[in-house]
Amino acid sequence: MNIVEVLYDTPLYRKVLTFRYTHLREPLGLKWSREDLEAEDRQFHYIAQEGEEMLGCVVFKPLDKSRVLLRQMAVASHCRGQGIGAALLQECFVRMKEKRYVHIVSHVRESAEGFYAKLGFAPEGEYFIQATLPTIRMIRAL
Repeated sequence: MNIVEVLYDTPLYRKVLTFRYTHLREPLGLKWSREDLEAEDRQFHYIAQEGEEMLGCVVFKPLDKSRVLLRQMAVASHCRGQGIGAALLQECFVRMKEKRYVHIVSHVRESAEGFYAKLGFAPEGEYFIQATLPTIRMIRAL
């Protein structure tokens, strides 16, 4: 499995956008809004792939000089439970640290809280609703 950074507005970026829609938005009956895609040119996009097959993806949005938001992450449904998401994030932790970020913040769906806790994220605050689902803010030091 390879972890690849994807440049904005390339053919591969457009494939990642479709992958994110299929695995994150469509199951909730949600469409992309202008706000959802705003400033993607200033965000970091990574994929896990095997050959030409995209297995998972993640997007990081800089918040300031020391913090980055893990904004969206998805793993193909037929690949879940195989460690792909964890491997993708572990590699991205290294890459974010190389970019001099100190903390990763994420708004985590309640159903994925255990996954993120195993990777060192700690909850902050109370649950709230985001994209129609119970969500909690979590943070991890790099």
